[in-house]
Amino acid sequence: MNIKSFLVVTAVIFPLGVFAGDKSTTETTFKSLDTDKDGYISKQEAEANKNLVTNFKKIDADTDGKLEMSEISAFEAAEGFTPMEEENEPIGAAPTK
Repeated sequence: MNIKSFLVVTAVIFPLGVFAGDKSTTETTFKSLDTDKDGYISKQEAEANKNLVTNFKKIDADTDGKLEMSEISAFEAAEGFTPMEEENEPIGAAPTK
């Protein structure tokens, strides 16, 4: 395999691996939040994740009051971020006086 072919293959396969890793993280988080193991995240279960609570109505495409993995995946694709990951809260600076 020449270097051009190697680079093309790497350029195509690497992003797929990264995407698969993100999906796996989302699925793992979904399963951990689905405490009653019914395959959905209720509003009550979503309270454990600030981003889900903030975006619950946007993510709940069928407005049934619960989130499915497919709804979260569709929202991630449309919005370009993962609501399942908690954002780090910035730490404020201490007063100088």
